[in-house]
Amino acid sequence: MDMKPILLISPPINIGKPSHGIHNNPPIGLLYIAAMLEKNSLPVSVIDFLPYSLSLDEITERIAAVSPGLIGISATTAQIRSAVNIAGSIKKTLPNVTICIGGVHVTNDPGFIERHPDFDCAVIGDGDYTFLEMARQTLSGNPPHGVKMGEVVTNLDIIPLPAYNHVNFEIYKEVSGMDSMPILGTKGCPFKCVFCSRTQFNRKPYFRNPISLVDEIEKHYHYFNGRFAFLDDSFTLRRDLVQEFCREIIRRELKVSWHANGIRADQVDAETLDLMRDAGCRGFFMGIESGDERVRNELVCKNLKDSTIFDTLKLLNQYNFNIELSFVLGVPGETLSEMERTIQFPRRLIKAGIRSFSKVSFKPIIPLPGSRIFDIGISEGRIDRNIIDKYINGDYGDEFWKDWPKYIPEGATIEQIMALRKKGLISYYLSPYFIKNRIKEDIQNPKQLLADFQEFISIISFGRSRKSFSS
Repeated sequence: MDMKPILLISPPINIGKPSHGIHNNPPIGLLYIAAMLEKNSLPVSVIDFLPYSLSLDEITERIAAVSPGLIGISATTAQIRSAVNIAGSIKKTLPNVTICIGGVHVTNDPGFIERHPDFDCAVIGDGDYTFLEMARQTLSGNPPHGVKMGEVVTNLDIIPLPAYNHVNFEIYKEVSGMDSMPILGTKGCPFKCVFCSRTQFNRKPYFRNPISLVDEIEKHYHYFNGRFAFLDDSFTLRRDLVQEFCREIIRRELKVSWHANGIRADQVDAETLDLMRDAGCRGFFMGIESGDERVRNELVCKNLKDSTIFDTLKLLNQYNFNIELSFVLGVPGETLSEMERTIQFPRRLIKAGIRSFSKVSFKPIIPLPGSRIFDIGISEGRIDRNIIDKYINGDYGDEFWKDWPKYIPEGATIEQIMALRKKGLISYYLSPYFIKNRIKEDIQNPKQLLADFQEFISIISFGRSRKSFSS
């Protein structure tokens, strides 16, 4: 058997630049696959290009130096242009190597490799077991071709933990300011928000055993001195498992600090919040999405009433969590006056005596493949049917977050939406409520003064916060 290594690649968003924002994490899905290959005694190497500023030639040289027998590239839509460019360069240098594409983009774009033949095969959905078999085939001299449907992983406790031995955490700390260990307690989300690009294979939620989750925290404690960041979309989806997880941390007397990522306003209660606080939870964000009930429930399909939001945030007044409220602007069918109500919503909360949140974000909707808003935009003619390949070809530019076309509802312009976003951020971050709270924190932590000044400049100059948990 030819034991050339299997090489797993996480491409950058923009070649030549390190990645930031929601890509401020190692490629945890790819590292799960690496761990599965290692568990089965297959030679594996991982190159994570996300935090590096390498040219295409430098990237190709590093790949060629491995002399791989099979290459697996995992890409989101934000990474797909770089993935195509890297695959094309590899084929010129290593014409006989098999290149496989996987990840969220190709899962939502199954015809992708027909349009981009530098990729020999693709995995749709979970790759943990399926890519393992493809690797075995390749090492046996029978490399795979075409589209393969991934075997769904339903038992999250039998797959090995991510192979973090392949990650350089120091470069993440240096380049991106990463200060906590990523961790995943669940897979999937049953909700159907109009902008969500979660694949059809990840609608049904699956949960890890809370005991094994705490075992992982103990194992990886040293990386960031007990600081962890969950990547779960809906952390409190199973109240019983969350409580068991928290009780186990308390039982073991672990001194940890963790961020719970996304929590729905209708999925919290005092008992669970008490346990989360006592177990080291320090913050999370809530997707409110809109300050208008019609938009939030009829258009976004959030199914969350104003009264529930107000009641939950009033309950959270009792705690000292670092909470961000997340809003979107430009939902199909939304009017400018409804967007205005959204940017004023944080002020409504403050006037109602709610003091539990410390950050807000307002984001124009990005129509990603797999989301209903993507399909709506194409059917309405507001998004080009060939948007993916036009982006890959550079027709829009090469900065994904800036250049990927936004969905703009009828009666609005992108300039109006961005002006509302800036207005909403200024209204909140320059409010007496926020400034008073920041002064209190800065007195206790003078080093925070510079960060707050940079935040002020970012909001005034660019209309965006530098500190969003979710962007």
